[in-house]
Amino acid sequence: MQPAVMSVNRFRFLWLLLAGVLALSSCFKEDTMAPPVPPSPGLKTGIIEMGPSYGEQFYYSLNTNSVLSQNSRFAYDLLFECGHDSFRIWLNTAKFMSALKTNKKTTGSVTFQDTIGRQWRFETGQFSDTSSALGVWWSDYNDGMPVSDSSVYLISLGRDGVGEPLGYVRLQIGNYSAAGYSIRWQMMNSSVVNQLTIPKDITRNYRYVSLTGGGTIVNDIEPHKDEWDFCLTRYTYIFYEPYYLPYEVVGVLHNPSRITAYLDSTIAKPFDSVALTDINFNRFYSYRDAIGYEWKTYSGIGTGGGTYSVRDNFYYFIRQDGGKIYKLRFRAYDRDGVNGYPVFEYGEL
Repeated sequence: MQPAVMSVNRFRFLWLLLAGVLALSSCFKEDTMAPPVPPSPGLKTGIIEMGPSYGEQFYYSLNTNSVLSQNSRFAYDLLFECGHDSFRIWLNTAKFMSALKTNKKTTGSVTFQDTIGRQWRFETGQFSDTSSALGVWWSDYNDGMPVSDSSVYLISLGRDGVGEPLGYVRLQIGNYSAAGYSIRWQMMNSSVVNQLTIPKDITRNYRYVSLTGGGTIVNDIEPHKDEWDFCLTRYTYIFYEPYYLPYEVVGVLHNPSRITAYLDSTIAKPFDSVALTDINFNRFYSYRDAIGYEWKTYSGIGTGGGTYSVRDNFYYFIRQDGGKIYKLRFRAYDRDGVNGYPVFEYGEL
């Protein structure tokens, strides 16, 4: 009978050992979900689980300390302004898109020969009138509505998640009317002409349009314009030193109808003691990349890849249209050595 007792005891021991390992692994998993640095007293902590592929973009509310929506950054190509007197059209900067205005008047006549000796304009995260890749597409106004100059744009649809090009489109913008924007376009090497009318939506900053598959208006990209404060996403930035270099970065673009912001890296006091008296109210910027990407730095290129360090002395001040003002700084960018998990802390002033 002794061997049987030993067998039962051995089984019981192995079962207890396995249970212990599972319990420990469960604890470890919970630990990785916690912020890598403890929050300062009286401040809120936000964690955005982008992941290392950066395929999604996240719309965040400071009031509720939560992600209101997330979606694929590849889901659309164009953004159409919805403001009453706003008629700009933007490219999806999260896809590394760019454009060239050919000044030709028919889509079928545009070829790559029209790009020789000319520079493509990339859509950056600034979203200012001077940075716009498409620029001014109208030549006049009729009863307050823009009349198109009918120029055809050659547009690069950017790159997919692994860096492969997504193709080219010949786009022509028609006159704006009470029904909304009107566009027509052809994919390169295609004779099919697609057309679409895009009405404005006063509850949103933009209407989003995909040009693939015959074209469609993509709903539910951004939340209601009165609810979200900023979007964490990949976007295009242009470095001018030591030479002109369009490049994809990961950072923050804020809500254009609700938020202004600025950075101060010179305040010589702990973040938790920063007060309303430390604010320079003349420095708030409307550029959507006023928070941007520079709160982190990259170093250590090698076979194992580089690492990011967070500049926790970069203090951001964020002013909402309703009057609330927040201070914010980033605390981390990785989780267990894996990039793409921004952590920030903030408080209302």
